[in-house]
Amino acid sequence: MQSNLDQDFEKGLRHVKDAYYKKIDTLETEIRYLSQECGRKDVALQELRVRFTQVEAELQRSF
Repeated sequence: MQSNLDQDFEKGLRHVKDAYYKKIDTLETEIRYLSQECGRKDVALQELRVRFTQVEAELQRSF
């Protein structure tokens, strides 16, 4: 009887561990995706700053 309980416990523990590791993998994937998106947004923001500086310089030359 104890052996069956041990086996059931081990199966349940493996199930929980598998679900836990799957969730960790999912979160790591989401973190990588968000990091890439932030990188793209940082590049876009930098490009906007450069363009703003160019437009600002053009306006100053105009006046």
